[in-house]
Amino acid sequence: MGEVARNSLKGYTYQQSVFILFLGLMDTERTIGKIIVEALDTKNFDDIYLKDVIIDTCKKESYRIQVKNYPNVSDESIKIDNNVLNINGNKNSFDEADNNVLVVNSALIETDDEFMGFACVRKENITIIPLTPKKVADKLDNMFNTEARELQIIHLADEITEDAVFEIDIEKLPDIINMSTDLEDQTILLRTVPDEFLHDITFIEGKPGVGKSHFVNEICDKYPDAIVYRFWIGSQDPNRNRRILFENFILEIGIKVYKTAKKVIIDELINTIRDQDKLIIIDGLDHVENYNPRQLQDFVEFINKLVGVRVIVLSRPLKYDIAWNKSNLLDWSYDETRLYLELAHNITEYKVQNQIYKITNGYPIITYFIAEDYKMKQVIDISQPIKEINEYYDSLFINNDKPSNAIGIFATGNCFFTEKELESFFTEPEVYETICEFIDLHPYLFKKVMNRISLIHDSLNTYLRLRLKTFAKRKEKTQAAIRQSILEGSIEYMDRMQAFDFDNKFYETMLKKYSEFSEFKALMTSTRDYNSIQSLYNQLQVILEDRKGILDIYQYYSFTLLYQIANRNDLVGDDSMIFQMLVYINNHGDIENEIFSSDYIWQVYLACNNLEKMVAQYLNNRHISESQFYGLIEHINEDCTFYEKKEKVVKFDDLINQLCDENMHSMDKDKILADYLVSIWIHGDEQDKFYDCFNNYINSGTNCIDLLLTELEKYKFDRFWVERSLSMAKYQLHELGYFGDKNQFRNVSFLDIIMKAGKEGSYSAVTLASSYLKLANFEKRDIDIESLAYAWAMYFNHKDYSVYSIDTALIVFEKKELIQEGESFKIITELMDRSDDGISHLLTSYANGKGTEYVGRLIKTGYFSDPGCKIRFWELNPESYRCFSKQEMRKQITDLLSVHYYGKTIEGRDLRTVMKSVYKNMVLDGIEYYGYSILSPDNQYVTELEARGIKYLGSEGDSDEEYSPFERGYIHKDDLHYIVENKIGFDEISKYTDGWYSCLPFVDFYAIYDKNDIQDNYLGILHNSLFARTSNRDFLGNWNLLLGNIPEFLLNYEIDIDWEKLYTIFTEFLNISLLRL
Repeated sequence: MGEVARNSLKGYTYQQSVFILFLGLMDTERTIGKIIVEALDTKNFDDIYLKDVIIDTCKKESYRIQVKNYPNVSDESIKIDNNVLNINGNKNSFDEADNNVLVVNSALIETDDEFMGFACVRKENITIIPLTPKKVADKLDNMFNTEARELQIIHLADEITEDAVFEIDIEKLPDIINMSTDLEDQTILLRTVPDEFLHDITFIEGKPGVGKSHFVNEICDKYPDAIVYRFWIGSQDPNRNRRILFENFILEIGIKVYKTAKKVIIDELINTIRDQDKLIIIDGLDHVENYNPRQLQDFVEFINKLVGVRVIVLSRPLKYDIAWNKSNLLDWSYDETRLYLELAHNITEYKVQNQIYKITNGYPIITYFIAEDYKMKQVIDISQPIKEINEYYDSLFINNDKPSNAIGIFATGNCFFTEKELESFFTEPEVYETICEFIDLHPYLFKKVMNRISLIHDSLNTYLRLRLKTFAKRKEKTQAAIRQSILEGSIEYMDRMQAFDFDNKFYETMLKKYSEFSEFKALMTSTRDYNSIQSLYNQLQVILEDRKGILDIYQYYSFTLLYQIANRNDLVGDDSMIFQMLVYINNHGDIENEIFSSDYIWQVYLACNNLEKMVAQYLNNRHISESQFYGLIEHINEDCTFYEKKEKVVKFDDLINQLCDENMHSMDKDKILADYLVSIWIHGDEQDKFYDCFNNYINSGTNCIDLLLTELEKYKFDRFWVERSLSMAKYQLHELGYFGDKNQFRNVSFLDIIMKAGKEGSYSAVTLASSYLKLANFEKRDIDIESLAYAWAMYFNHKDYSVYSIDTALIVFEKKELIQEGESFKIITELMDRSDDGISHLLTSYANGKGTEYVGRLIKTGYFSDPGCKIRFWELNPESYRCFSKQEMRKQITDLLSVHYYGKTIEGRDLRTVMKSVYKNMVLDGIEYYGYSILSPDNQYVTELEARGIKYLGSEGDSDEEYSPFERGYIHKDDLHYIVENKIGFDEISKYTDGWYSCLPFVDFYAIYDKNDIQDNYLGILHNSLFARTSNRDFLGNWNLLLGNIPEFLLNYEIDIDWEKLYTIFTEFLNISLLRL
C-alpha cells in the first residue's frame, strides 16, 4: 500500500475498513459475485452480505457477515446458544441455515482453519475471523499491485456508502486497465505461425525492421490468449521510459495473468503462468539493453525462471550472453511481399511488386519504405538489391552528404524535437531547409505529431550514431545548446532532460539551482507547461539520490518542499482550466512551442485536434479509467459551446418535459433548471415562469427558493437542489459577461481572483480561474496569465499531505522567535478549513506540542466552547485537562455521552489520555451512572472498571502477537529498545520508513547517540532518510513529514544553522501554497 492509500484508511471505522477489505477481495480474487452492505432482508447477521461466492467450478455460496469492533475479546468471551451470538452481553441472533461469519477485532483468538484466505476458527454454526485493524491494513497492503487501483477501490467504497447504494456487483467494479500494446501501424497477417511452441524459451532473433513486433500480432491471431509485453510501441509514446522498467513489466504481466489488480509475488506469478499453461511473448528486449541496461539482468533472470512455460522472446541480437534456444525471423517470401504490398499499400501491379521484391528480397522495413516512397513519386529510383537496412539508409544520402550530417540531429537524444528546435540548431537557414526537404521527401522515416518530429524506427537512430563521422561533434554541439537552454531556465527541454547525456557538473548545478524558491517561482510564472515542471522535479529527485554531499541543509529543505509542491496536482480532471489556458495561449502565441511535456496538458491539446485515440491510450497507460477520457471530451465540448447560451431560448414546457424523466439524476436536473433561469433572464419577459422571482434574486438577493420549490417538488427537487440551481444560474450569467462593471470577472486581475479563491481552497480557485479565463478569451482580453501558476501550485484540497507536520514546524519556529503563536493558530485553522481530508489532527497536535499553558490561554478565549472548535478534546495530553474547571469538564463529558447515546458504547482510545488525568473518576462516574460500556479500555484499568460494574469489551494490551524488530521492513516506535540493545547505528536507522512509508519518522530516536556524532553527520542522516525505501517494493518513502521533522531534527540536536534562512524557506512554502495570504 502506498502513502496515499495508507493515509486514505485513516479515520475509517473498523466496519468500514472490513467492508473495504472484502471489496478489495472481490476485486483481486474475482470469486465474490455481489456485496451488500447493511443487508435489509434479514434481522440476523447483517453488516455485510456476500452473494454468489465461487467455491468451485460448479458451486456458489452466500455468506452473512457480522463485524464487531470488540478489541481483543477472547474465545471464551464468545458464547453461542440457541442461534444467538453473545459477546460479553452483546447479542445478535442468526439463522443456522445461513453461512454465518463473525469478523472481530481481536488478536487473542486461536485459529485452526481458513476462510477466503483469512485465518479462522469454526464455532458451532459460525466462522470466526479475528482481524485487528493492523491486520486489515496488512491484508490490503498485500492485496493490490498498484496504489492507483487500491485508491480506486477505497474511493468506490466511499461512493457506495455516501450514495446509499449499499450493494455492488462484480460487473460494476472499475475496469482493470493495462498499458497498451497496440502498434502504431496495422499488422498484415502474412507469416506462417507454428502450430505449437515448446514449453521452453524460444528466442526469436531478428535484424532491425524484420517485423518482429508485427510477427507478435501474427502469433496472437493464432493464439489469442497469449500474454504480450512490449518494450516499444512507437517513437513518441509518452510511456516509453516506463515500459523498460522491470517493476512495470512485472506489474503488467501480473494484471494480464490474473486478470485482476492483485499484488504480484514473482514466484507465485511464475507458478500461475505454469499452471495455466500460458503463452508469454516478450517483444523488444534489445530496448532494455540499449536504454535500461542496469535492469537487463533482472529481465533475463525472470525469463530463466519460466521453466516448463511456453515463452517467446523477440529481440535484435544482444550483447548480453544468453543460453536460450535461438531461431531467426526471416524476411518475407515473394508471395508474402506481394500480398503485403497489395493489402497495406494498394500496390497491385505485378511489375511494381516484382521490382520492389527484387530490391528488398522481402526485407519488411525496406519494403515498407520503398512502397511508401513509390506511392508518393510513382517511381522506384533504386535499382540495386539491398541486403541490409544500413545499405538502404546509405542510398538516401548518395552524392548529398549534407542532409546526412544534418539529419544526425535526431540521434543526439532519445526523444522528439519540434520544428522550431530543429531550425534553431543551425546557423545556416539552408541546412534546416534541407532537413525539411528531406522529411518531405521521406516522411515515412519520421513520426510527426503536430509539430513534434522523431525517427520512426530505432534502426535509423543507430545508423546515424555509428555511420556519421561528424556525429560526435553534432551531438556535443546540440547537447551544449540544450544544456545552456535548461540552465538558463527555459522550460523547453526540461521534460526531456533524461533523454540526453549530461555531465555531473550539469546535474549538480541543476540540483542547486532548483533547490531555490526564487528559481522555482521564476520558472512556474514563465511557463504554462506545469507538467514539465513536475517532470523536472521527478528527474531531479532520481539524480539527487546518487549525489550525497552536493546540497547544504537549506537546499535539502527547499528541495523536499518544492518537490512536494510540484507533485501536488498533475492537472488530471482540471479540464476546463487547461482548455481555457490553451485557448489563451493560442490567442496570444503558439501552443505547440510553449507546451513541451507529453503529459495531461499536451493530451488535452491533442484531444482538441481530434487525436482522441492517442489521449485515450495515454490515460489507459496511466491506469486512469475510461470515464476520465469521456469526461475530458464532455468538458471541452461544454466550453466550446458555452456562449451559445446567449442565443439559446429555453421554454418552460421544455423544462418540464425534461424534468419528467424519472431516470434523470438530481445533478442533471439542477443544470437544466439553471439553463432555463439563464434563458428567461436573457430573453424572457414578465410572462415567463419564475421571471420576476429570479430577477429579484439577481438584483436584490431576494429569497425565491420556496416559490420554485412549490412548483418543482413534484419533480423530486428539494431545497438544496433549487438553491444550487439559482446560484449556478447567477454564476453563469457572470461567466457570460453580463452585469457590466459589476461582473465578478471584470476589473480585477487574474492574481486577485486566484488569491481570493485561495482562501476557500483549490477547488474554488480552479473553478474561478477557469471562468475568468473563459470570459477573458471570449472578450479577447489580455490578462496576467502568469498568475495561473498559483492555482496549480497552491495547497490541494484533497489528501495533500505536504502539510502533515506543519504544526511541528510552527512550534520550532516559535521557539526561535520567528513567528507568534497567534499567527500559527491562524495558519492551522485556515488550512484545516480548506482541506476535505487527511489533516484533522493538526490543531490537536499543535496544542499538545505547545503544552498546558497554551491550552489554558485557549480556554480563557472561550475557544473550547466555540462550535467551530477544531481540537479533538479527548486526544489532549493528560496534563492539559488540569486547565479545565470541573464545570467545563462536566460539559465535555455530557457532550461525549450525548454523541454515543444510541450505542451507549465509548471507544477506549477516546478515553486513553483523560484516564491518565485528574478527571479520570469524573469521567468514570458519568459512564457508570448512565450505564455506558467501554470498547477496548487499556488493560491497566480493567480491575477498576470491574469494581465499578462498568461493562467493557476486550482490552488493549492483551495480544498474542510477538514483537518483531523492524517488522515488515519498517521502523516502529517499539524498535527503540532493540536499536539500543543491538547497538544499531544512526546511519542504518535513517534508511527506514515507518509503517506509513514516511521518511524521517522518529526524530527523537537519534537522542540515543552522541550529539556530537549527530552534528558531524546530520547531512548524511538526512540524505539517507530522504531516500529510505520500502523493503518489499522498489519505491521511495514519502516526504510528508519533512516540513516539520527537518526543523525539529535540527533543533533537537542543536545543529548550527541560520534559523532565519530556514524560516524564510518555510514562509516561501506557505506563500506559494497560498496558506499565508
